[in-house]
Amino acid sequence: MRIRISWINQYMFCPYGFYLEHVLGLKPIKTQYLVTGTKIHAELQKKYLEEGWEVVDIKEALYRSQKNREIFKYRELQINASFPRWELTGKMDELWIYPDQVLIIEDKPGNQAYDGGKYQVMGYALALKHVYHPSIPIQIAVRNRDTQEIMWNEEFDQSREKDVSGILDEIYLVLSGEKIPAAKPSPKKCEHCGFREFCNRKYESRLPDSNRGPADFC
Repeated sequence: MRIRISWINQYMFCPYGFYLEHVLGLKPIKTQYLVTGTKIHAELQKKYLEEGWEVVDIKEALYRSQKNREIFKYRELQINASFPRWELTGKMDELWIYPDQVLIIEDKPGNQAYDGGKYQVMGYALALKHVYHPSIPIQIAVRNRDTQEIMWNEEFDQSREKDVSGILDEIYLVLSGEKIPAAKPSPKKCEHCGFREFCNRKYESRLPDSNRGPADFC
């Protein structure tokens, strides 16, 4: 089963919104946040191209970075990795390969790194580790897309690998029809949700788990 790594952020924002789109097939309303984000990503990509970084295969970059102490930078880098239960696919916002570490950066709006962004960049790290097996540590970071300031970073270790694999297993169960997830209603989240016109969040929050079902919220 193919899973887009960006879906991790969407799933953690609200599992039920993820279910509405990717299982029931409802179309979200395009919010201003999405429009602004697309514009900023395009601007960062243009800046990267203007900087004139050498683009080489990742395996070659890993080799040269350690042999020659070179540094490589990538934007919007496509990654695909096949696992027993799922295939991960997506584009990293930014990847740096240094002689002593690999750094993966995810750009997000606002001044706080939320779990969705953290786990999304963990998904990219999981895919990169699976495909390229770097011998140097993988660092992961979430950056403010407007100020370009790093809001959160840490090493991608075995504990984090286990954490993100657990989320991917949950997503797999939802997409395969084995699980209907609950919503995560909150005033701030619901205000910016593309499914706010379809989802009866207040009603769901008053229902016992055993009484919830798709018909109650669409």
